[in-house]
Amino acid sequence: MPSVGSIWSPSTDVFLTSDEVCLIVEVPGVERENLKIAVSPVLVEVSGVRPTPELFRRAASFYELEISYGIFRKRIALPCRVVPRGVRAELKDGVLSLRLRRSPPQRQIPIAVKEAEE
Repeated sequence: MPSVGSIWSPSTDVFLTSDEVCLIVEVPGVERENLKIAVSPVLVEVSGVRPTPELFRRAASFYELEISYGIFRKRIALPCRVVPRGVRAELKDGVLSLRLRRSPPQRQIPIAVKEAEE
């Protein structure tokens, strides 16, 4: 059961296109200014706050609590490397969409093996 005030993690979908890694994060009730997004070549972190409804202050007791409120954080390990600059992020109807450009393949560098000295 979710609790008010504990850190929660939103549901997320991750999929690939030919040139992007795309993420869909469910964050209904979260305003754009309450979202933080950090991107590295292999990891995305989405965090923020969903405020507790004003109506909760008047509640004498709770019958059912399924919705999480307060601070949330989601760390997503990416299936391939991305370019951290130029991420496109859009929030619409409680759904955060992120589009990250895939990094070009890295060239492998051959390493010569020398005979061990005695």
